[in-house]
Amino acid sequence: MNETSRPNLLIIDDETEMGKYISLVAEETGFSATSIDDTSKFESVYDRDISVIIVDMFMPGRDGVEILRFLAEDRFRGHIVVISGFDSSVLHSAMELANAHGLKILGALSKPILYNDIQRLLLKALDDFSSDDPTLAGEIILPTREDFIMGLERLEFEPYMQPQIDIKTGRLLGVEALVRWIHPTLGIQTPDIIIPMAENDGLMDELTYQMLEKTVNWIKIWKDAGLSLRASVNISASTIIDLSLPELVDSYLRAKKLPPGHLALEVTEQTLMGQLSTSLDILTRLRLKNIELSIDDFGTGHSSLIQLYRAPFSEIKMDRSFVSKATEQKEARAIVEMTVALAHKLNMKTVAEGVEDSATMDLLRELGCDVAQGYYIARPMPPEELLDWERARSGTA
Repeated sequence: MNETSRPNLLIIDDETEMGKYISLVAEETGFSATSIDDTSKFESVYDRDISVIIVDMFMPGRDGVEILRFLAEDRFRGHIVVISGFDSSVLHSAMELANAHGLKILGALSKPILYNDIQRLLLKALDDFSSDDPTLAGEIILPTREDFIMGLERLEFEPYMQPQIDIKTGRLLGVEALVRWIHPTLGIQTPDIIIPMAENDGLMDELTYQMLEKTVNWIKIWKDAGLSLRASVNISASTIIDLSLPELVDSYLRAKKLPPGHLALEVTEQTLMGQLSTSLDILTRLRLKNIELSIDDFGTGHSSLIQLYRAPFSEIKMDRSFVSKATEQKEARAIVEMTVALAHKLNMKTVAEGVEDSATMDLLRELGCDVAQGYYIARPMPPEELLDWERARSGTA
């Protein structure tokens, strides 16, 4: 590819004019674009360092499904956009297939493709690259198990806070605490690095308790500064069967003289699939202590309704895979709409994560969703920046 200063983009579409059209949009958006109209040329132009691949699902000879399979087997780490002139259900299935392969799906577009639609997706890709996209970062050096243990001892793991706002009023209600590892030499490490290491090495409980304690400390700091917020912390499968969890959470709050309503624990459906009786024991005791419980990634498990029936949740958190597609796919919109209605029937709140644009926010408001979280509102930030962010946003700085 020619311009090394620009991220590279590859278009695979048997309509030559479509390839030229998307190339033009890509070049004007900041990419160096290459287009092929014959999949037999794919291997000769493919490179792992390509930042975005746009692939037509219906291609003669070798279709888009086969291309996706190849990219998955080659562990392609760039972004993918799927396009098609077929029924929208084909695109929906293609996106689900890409997700199942572990590929980074950027979006899906039906033909005819509008200039603004393709540019919106490409700008989103550029935004990701500018933060810390691995396709532009060169060789990645991963931390070791010894690094991880040392990091726990040195308290290098910190909660980064992503704001959650009331959809009706825009008021800041709380934050979700998302773990970051402030590594002294390798820089900030994200959950996709941290969580597998913690789980594989049996260190998840210690990491979770550090996150809980640090998060409660920040809730107290913000409260003393005049900002009363609730913070949500993710609880792992191993921690949810630790019988001491309710007492430990209670002790953290009591130490800072905070009422229980300032803390919520997020539990995924998959987390509850292990030792069910122990999990229900602990969740029930947490609710008896007035700790709020959120069922996270709702709808992605195999027994969502059973979990709602069994466990004393106070909140449903809709998975981003539905929320982010709700304005474009009728299937995703229907799931969001039904989840909101179900939650309200059960006297529960709904939180939508993955809100990335105003159109999604408007739809969630129309459907009656309660709380929104996502890049449209703010990226996760160091906890010491939250007060200034809120003052600037609300005009009280």
